[in-house]
Amino acid sequence: MKALFKEILKRDEPVITSEEIYKMFPELSESAVQAKIKRCLKGGELIRLYKGVYTLNSEFTKRPLLEEQVALAIDNKSFLSGLGALRFHNLIPEIVKYKTFLGTKEARVDSGNIHFEIKRMPEDQTIFGIEHVKLASETIRVADPIRAIMDILLNQKLELKNREQVLSYFRIEEDDTVNITWSTAFQYAKRFRNSSAQKIAQALNT
Repeated sequence: MKALFKEILKRDEPVITSEEIYKMFPELSESAVQAKIKRCLKGGELIRLYKGVYTLNSEFTKRPLLEEQVALAIDNKSFLSGLGALRFHNLIPEIVKYKTFLGTKEARVDSGNIHFEIKRMPEDQTIFGIEHVKLASETIRVADPIRAIMDILLNQKLELKNREQVLSYFRIEEDDTVNITWSTAFQYAKRFRNSSAQKIAQALNT
């Protein structure tokens, strides 16, 4: 059994980065570790998801591989937003097959059952309206419903006049929003620092 493959099996984690692999072999040079990674890729034990981000072949692990884990491995500031976040909160009926994350890096992953993109935004906009949720023994970052809605409307430059139009556009049932504090949108709008965010906040509270 390859030494690297043996060490990765011990970790029992679905995602591993180059940096983590280097730490497993502190006595070796970077090029020597890279050679180990290449052997595992060629042998099929490892699958490359993104530059410097790998996963074990599913034949060797029963741990589920989640887009959220991969996104965090690429960019630890990233968080699930958009329709994926609304689906996560069970607010929309559609299954979201291609998820959108926001973070400080631009990335796209299409490998096996993992399909998502990370869109870049200023770092100070990746720290508000985010929930830290335990999922499959991992802590992931997910936009709360208000933040997810605002992200979509800002990205698509949509102008909706009131909350009724917003809920209708996303096919969200009003009964499912009883725990949402809509006034929080005004706090987020200040941190986005643009007039469009202010208009969206106003619409969400009209």
